[in-house]
Amino acid sequence: MVDGLAPLRAELSKGPPRSLYVLVGEDVWAREEACRIIEEALAQQAGSFDRQVLFGDEAGPEAIMTAIGTGSLFQDVRVVIVRGFDRLTAADQDRVVPILSRLPTGVYTILTCRTADRRRSAFRELSRVGRWVSCDPPAPEVLPRWVAERARSMGLRLSAGAARLLIELTGPDPKMLDTELDKLAVYAQGQPVDEKTVQETASVAVPQAAEHAVFRMAEAVAGGRAEEALVLLDRLLAVGEPPLVVLSILARHFRLLALAAGSTEPAKELGARLGVPPFAAERLRRQAGAVGVEGAAAALRRILKADLEIKTGRDPRLTLETLVVTLAWERKSKTSSPKLSTR
Repeated sequence: MVDGLAPLRAELSKGPPRSLYVLVGEDVWAREEACRIIEEALAQQAGSFDRQVLFGDEAGPEAIMTAIGTGSLFQDVRVVIVRGFDRLTAADQDRVVPILSRLPTGVYTILTCRTADRRRSAFRELSRVGRWVSCDPPAPEVLPRWVAERARSMGLRLSAGAARLLIELTGPDPKMLDTELDKLAVYAQGQPVDEKTVQETASVAVPQAAEHAVFRMAEAVAGGRAEEALVLLDRLLAVGEPPLVVLSILARHFRLLALAAGSTEPAKELGARLGVPPFAAERLRRQAGAVGVEGAAAALRRILKADLEIKTGRDPRLTLETLVVTLAWERKSKTSSPKLSTR
């Protein structure tokens, strides 16, 4: 299991919620999920409760103390959530902590923080009187397992390749991954999800998905598939991807191909050198074998020419379409050779 909130789930399955929780970590999704888990446990215990949400960078210490110190007028239980407690000054935190140490009966408080300096007296006291929950994002090496476990919890049958591709498309942010998994679960309707399904449903408006779409476009170009490359280009431009950004991602891709060409090092080491995940490095290596260093260099020269044309007033769409078709045609005409024309 790579679910960092598993201890919290287990604890709440065996006993009642505590009166004070401090959720600390960079993972926004984990903090929100922890809040949901705690509130769900309270609902099971109390049936219903009053709920108030305050924000540390908006509410002053007086407003927070008033919310905590005021019992519910209509329910036996009151929940006060302070988002961004770490955004309060040290002095304001010190003012609030005494009431947090002696919460009124029936009042439950959840504090969320991106970071918490335990050298501060307020956080030292909070770690003593409250339940501290770490909400750090999954480490890169366990992220595929995190995605797989999250998918299973949604009833989503996700292949290992689909999980890796989803991470490549969406990036490592658990909140965004959770959103995309939810979309996939609705789309799949209980059917297995493979890499093709992920490609069909991922929005190219997501930055990482846009980069992946350019990667696929480069694959189509390298394979001489001009029609497929043009379809992907049209999708990118349709969601507002700037033409010069498409060019820059395309240029980066061919630079990586030049660096990957001829590599025999393990995928993990190649990925570290190129700054990409191991599975992406392996794909680059395979594509570099077809294109070659000279082919990648020739493509980069054409991309540079297209960049200058756009910057000097030529129609961006026409320039990109011409570039894609030209590169794909050159590859198709060289099917007997693994390299692009260098002319």
